Amino acid sequence: MLPSLERSLVDSLPALVFVKDLAGRYLLLNRAARQMFGSCAGMVDADVFRRDQVRLLSAQDEHVAMREQPFQFHHELWFRERRLDYLTIKFPLLADDGELYAIGGFATDVSLLRRAEDEALEAWRAAERASDTKSHLIAQVSHELRAPLQSILGYSQLLKSLTHDSDEVRISESIANAGEHLLSLANDLLDTMRPGAPASSVSGDAIDPCQLVNEVIEMIRPLAAQRMVSLGRDVHAGLGLYVRGDRRRLKQVLINLMSNAVRYGVAHGDVIVRLERVPGSRLRFVVVNDGASIRPEHAERLFAPFDRLGQNVSAEGSGLGLALSRSFMEAMDGTIGIQESSAAGTAFYLELPIAAGASADPFAPAREAPLRVREDVRGRVLHVEDSAEQAQLMRDALARLLPNVELLHEASGRAALLRARTSDVDLLLVDMHLPDLSGEELLAGLAGLDVIVLSGLVTTEGVARARALGAIDYLAKPVDLARLQRAIVASLGSVTAL
Repeated sequence: MLPSLERSLVDSLPALVFVKDLAGRYLLLNRAARQMFGSCAGMVDADVFRRDQVRLLSAQDEHVAMREQPFQFHHELWFRERRLDYLTIKFPLLADDGELYAIGGFATDVSLLRRAEDEALEAWRAAERASDTKSHLIAQVSHELRAPLQSILGYSQLLKSLTHDSDEVRISESIANAGEHLLSLANDLLDTMRPGAPASSVSGDAIDPCQLVNEVIEMIRPLAAQRMVSLGRDVHAGLGLYVRGDRRRLKQVLINLMSNAVRYGVAHGDVIVRLERVPGSRLRFVVVNDGASIRPEHAERLFAPFDRLGQNVSAEGSGLGLALSRSFMEAMDGTIGIQESSAAGTAFYLELPIAAGASADPFAPAREAPLRVREDVRGRVLHVEDSAEQAQLMRDALARLLPNVELLHEASGRAALLRARTSDVDLLLVDMHLPDLSGEELLAGLAGLDVIVLSGLVTTEGVARARALGAIDYLAKPVDLARLQRAIVASLGSVTAL
């Protein structure tokens, strides 16, 4: 049917090539087709394939014949109990006078491609499942981390509002500062765990070095008292100056240096923090203790992960702190190292550029207005929370701050729905992570009532969904008591006025 050259070309093709007359008889098959199906010349599809597949192939042929245009088909065939996956192009063959006389085709085995697509789809689905699992884990971890922080920060605020003693105020502020720092670290951790989260970065804040040193000393003071170590400072060189860096990261580094100085110093010893101006418009923080000196050849090893210079394994620490501190300082255009000294002990330092023209530390802890008792506010509030500790904190806080507000409590969503329907409740404070109902299910059931959401996991989407379901406010745990008081007063104000 074909001259030898054309026949040789057709036989060299890896695809299956065939020609069928209008009665469906095979007129030509190339070598690949013959190797697959045998010598089928003169046969029809019914002689080779199953009945259901014959109907499919005949319908394709009729489609091409009626329109006299080429078409592409993707189909599966079974031949001798073997599944074949083909992408086939069928086309009309026309005589010189334009009459259709046969149908030709090319069929390419796409089994490997299809299998790869199936595997890619399954991998994508597995990644989706893993992402969902990770998101659920993040929500759970966030909830578990924020719950104790709520008690720490909440009771420190209450303690400060209950006392006028300067020492007790200082203690409560130290507790609050430590809790806030722990919360910021937890937020960093959770942010990096989230799917699609960007790489960790540092900001370029203008930082008051004197205030930062004071904060860190107060945080380290309990550890120093336990080790019978005296803490001192000399910050005169930093008065009126600001350094450029990431406040939270810098605080982490300084906490690490000072806690190491206390741990590895001598009992009844001293740890001193001082600030020094150095050339190049930079400020140096120096942390000095009177413990054992570090030999110069060992200094660099301290900044390698997990290398603790042979410290006893029972000593505290993982050996990661200084390695992380170096990465943070380098990201802030800073340096960290060991300062050579002829005196006994060890002096670690860190340096940062001085911020030219800075006038305030925008990220320093704000001196918030003291909590004020509001006896003029009345109403009935239902708190829905499964944590006994957080429920007790809410009772203590409202008893102190809003003494004429009646507080009810339920530990489950279903009990809260029943209580809300049977009691004259003016406002609900709702935790979004309850054991029996999701936060969204509970909000839907409380439609028409004033609800303030309290949640340990705050996302833009979550806040939008809660507000769409009727929430009047959305507060992140750990909840700031001053903000909670304002939100409750804003809601109950109209009730009080009646």
